Amino acid sequence: NWGDNDGMEVCLQSLTKSSPVYVLHGFTAGQFESVTEAGAKAVLAKKLAIGTKYKAQATAEAWTGEWAIPLKELGVTGQARNKLRFNLGVRRQSANEWIMWAGTFAQTWVVENAGILELK
Repeated sequence: NWGDNDGMEVCLQSLTKSSPVYVLHGFTAGQFESVTEAGAKAVLAKKLAIGTKYKAQATAEAWTGEWAIPLKELGVTGQARNKLRFNLGVRRQSANEWIMWAGTFAQTWVVENAGILELK
């Protein structure tokens, strides 16, 4: 369960009008989920999950996660200068920490308070 175990959260939103915020949770055992907590419709979250790949490696000292996310599902066309709202969060259970790439003063998925990825 998200928040009960170590994990990472990727939050993305196209800059197109009324685009939903997509949230992916990845866990140390290698499983992931695409969730609707930020307002994406279930059918869209599921569609993103179908094309997403995730793997994790864990040792006693650390763990890593690697994502392959089909950005076309977010409205990214492959043209230069596509931009996405973005944030990344990590849950470290042992230290009871919630770490964000950009602090939002809210949930990680409040990406309008986070950052922009510019794809080149």
